[in-house]
Amino acid sequence: RAVVSGLGLDDGPDSLAAMYLSGLASVGYGLVQILSALADTGVNCELIAISGGAGGSPLVRQVLADATGLAVAAPGTAEPVLLGSAILAAVAAGDQPDFPTAMAAMSRFGEINRPDQERHRLHRERFGVFTELQAMQRRSRAL
Repeated sequence: RAVVSGLGLDDGPDSLAAMYLSGLASVGYGLVQILSALADTGVNCELIAISGGAGGSPLVRQVLADATGLAVAAPGTAEPVLLGSAILAAVAAGDQPDFPTAMAAMSRFGEINRPDQERHRLHRERFGVFTELQAMQRRSRAL
């Protein structure tokens, strides 16, 4: 379920771009909530690794970095799933002693998008509105 706020009747390219960026930001805000839940259990994240689909877009990675305040790293390979299979095979064949060693030897990060602190400040403010809208939506479902 979702709440969509601020839609207008404009169907021009600027409106479409604003809706797209708002959608990306909302994904980032959901990620902030996941990271917060993990932190509550003692799991702290210092870097977000992303691959596949939209993760190949520098814009998507930058919006996620700005929304979360964490660096977002793309894989250094075009086929990270195949690399994962190769890492599994290397450990299974005994060519690598364990997964951490195999991962360090066989993989690397590509481009890393770091958060812009001014945009992150703006996203923190918008995140507050995001959580308020979520609470309102939960209350309306309960009626």
